[in-house]
Amino acid sequence: MFCVNPECPDFILDGAHGEYVETIWQCPVCGATLVPELPPEGPADAPDGPAGDFAEPTEPGSLVGIADFASRDAAELARSFLSANGIAAHVTRKRLYVPDTQAEDALALLRQAENEP
Repeated sequence: MFCVNPECPDFILDGAHGEYVETIWQCPVCGATLVPELPPEGPADAPDGPAGDFAEPTEPGSLVGIADFASRDAAELARSFLSANGIAAHVTRKRLYVPDTQAEDALALLRQAENEP
């Protein structure tokens, strides 16, 4: 099942349609009804979101990608850790995004956690 909503934050940030198991019928990010197959790709599917390895903020208060993880579960764990430390974070697929104003603090917290036993 796929979210084909072009305004879904997951699509805007990641540039790819969210993919979910067949038992999910509604996008957990934007609430749109999921479809069983992706529509054919074309110019209308070009992402408006960030490109490259990590996003650069395009306007004050925007989200910036700070880390990629081996799995979505690992990214969600990092998101939870940052949230517990007062930093709002968002995961799309396996990439972790935070507000650009908190990127340095988030990276420092992740590095600190990585070095702890």
